[in-house]
Amino acid sequence: MTDSPTPVLLAWSGAVVVGAGSQRSIEQLVENLHRADLNPIDRARAMRVVVDSGVKQAELARQLGIAPSTVANDLAMLKAPEKVQTALLEGKLTPAHA
Repeated sequence: MTDSPTPVLLAWSGAVVVGAGSQRSIEQLVENLHRADLNPIDRARAMRVVVDSGVKQAELARQLGIAPSTVANDLAMLKAPEKVQTALLEGKLTPAHA
């Protein structure tokens, strides 16, 4: 019997990752963040998973080739009211306006 963590299944926009705490899972999440077809909320949710796993926002920004402020702003969208998040999901609102 091993002491490995229980696998966790994460799914959004066709991206599925098993074992959210593993290094490979983090790499897969970062790869998925490079996809152009993620909506702003799904992108922010993926960033949240990576950051919650222990990766610093600055490191995530470096891996994605974006400014640390972009990561911070994307994560802040997750604190927006549900109506705002729905508008972002539906493409009725851009992240710059949220």
